[in-house]
Amino acid sequence: MTSLQIDSQQEAYLAILYALVSVDEQVTVEETDKLIHVLLKDPLFKDTDLMAVYKKVQLINQSIRYDGYKLIEMAAPKISKELRSSLFKQAVEMLQADGIVFRVEKELLQHLRNHLFKD
Repeated sequence: MTSLQIDSQQEAYLAILYALVSVDEQVTVEETDKLIHVLLKDPLFKDTDLMAVYKKVQLINQSIRYDGYKLIEMAAPKISKELRSSLFKQAVEMLQADGIVFRVEKELLQHLRNHLFKD
């Protein structure tokens, strides 16, 4: 188990979106642009050092050997019930950013759904 933890809702939100866009091992320019755009306009990230959060999420992802399923399992409990539906909607939009949704992305999206809405 990693000593790095997801400590905030901002880290969890970014981690989930990052897990989804990186699952196919190809983070396209469009996906990166969309991720940055989404986070910059989201009130959740107001007054947040986005680069520090992004770097921490990358370190956590690296420490769990780039396991998107594990990253989602770590992050989902940190998302408030009020944000779960909008985050899921955002996740779907992120996956569609490059115009192609691969089977592995659909499977990870289902994993996210299972962990966000299990209660």
